[in-house]
Amino acid sequence: MQAIYEEHQGRYGYRRIRDELMNRGHHVNHKKVQRLMNVLGLK
Repeated sequence: MQAIYEEHQGRYGYRRIRDELMNRGHHVNHKKVQRLMNVLGLK
């Protein structure tokens, strides 16, 4: 998640990161992505 966030210069929110994870083959709930982003300090 952090790599995706940094690849897009911090412009991706939890929805876009979730979509990108789905494209890369990881099935994750958007609420989990949002929670983990808060823990990592990504906004």
